[in-house]
Amino acid sequence: MNIALHIHVPAHVIRAVRLGIPTLVLIRQPRDAITSAILRDPHIPISAFAERYRLFYETLDAYRDDFVTADFADAVSDFGRVTDRINAKYDTSFVAFDHSEGNVATVFDRLDERQHRLGGGAMASYRPHEAKEFAKKHIDLSAHRDALERCETIYQRWSGATQRRR
Repeated sequence: MNIALHIHVPAHVIRAVRLGIPTLVLIRQPRDAITSAILRDPHIPISAFAERYRLFYETLDAYRDDFVTADFADAVSDFGRVTDRINAKYDTSFVAFDHSEGNVATVFDRLDERQHRLGGGAMASYRPHEAKEFAKKHIDLSAHRDALERCETIYQRWSGATQRRR
């Protein structure tokens, strides 16, 4: 099984759909996605992150029935349920993640190991961190209100469809 992480290119999803590969696309509330990305890559302009968000999901709109979509919050709180949806759609038998305290700790340990290899500290980490949450609250996105509203419209459309498919 190949898993793409933080590689937001619609062509990967479209290719997987065409090959019949079970595919999951996460959707995250735009403000959270963009502020998280800013912390990881502060040299990239905020407008670029908003544009990437918009283009990614708009490009995939035509394929939404061909893959499983899950809200980021659902994926990090109960990935077993997301796995069940993948299995139901594709008639697969992936083992559902048991969202127990021990299993979550194991995942966080692996994320910490990966981050240690990659470097970058807490702000670049893929796991929750108090310093990241504090920093996100202090990122001013007010100059990008229009772009955020476009992203929010996409999020509402996609997350509404995700809710209906449960």
